[in-house]
Amino acid sequence: MPWLLLQLFDLDEEYNLPTWFSSFLLFNNALVLFVIAQAETTKQKIYWQVLAAGFFLLSIDEVAGMHESVNTALEMNWAIPAGILALIIGAAYVPFLLALPRQRAALFIAAGTLFISGSIIIELLSEDMESESLQYMLAVAVEEGCEMLGAWLFLTVNLRYISAQVSR
Repeated sequence: MPWLLLQLFDLDEEYNLPTWFSSFLLFNNALVLFVIAQAETTKQKIYWQVLAAGFFLLSIDEVAGMHESVNTALEMNWAIPAGILALIIGAAYVPFLLALPRQRAALFIAAGTLFISGSIIIELLSEDMESESLQYMLAVAVEEGCEMLGAWLFLTVNLRYISAQVSR
């Protein structure tokens, strides 16, 4: 029985409940962003569409593990090119964030910071840790927790936005 529980909940493995939940959160973000993009009538529409597509790809990657395949193709950790890509996307989204209400933009930044901190920064910090060590297991828990919390916060902010729009 302990082996089964470990298989179902091991944060460092794929094909289990935490992976499904993370993918579910990311996919729901994609759906909500798609709905927002469809209703958008300003020049911000493309930002919403790109976000929706990005979250859709992240949800697929969560279960398909495409970023692990990058590790085998490159001589470096996948998190390095992903971090560079995140910085480029972040810079491209500055005008979008400046156009949002301040509180919403701050929550978007907080959600993104949580997600990136887990997925990229903790991944890089734990790269050389022994995979059976308590330190590594804690790092994986923080990594996955930050990713899930960031995705949940982003989803919550956008669902509240939709709710406010519908009630108007």
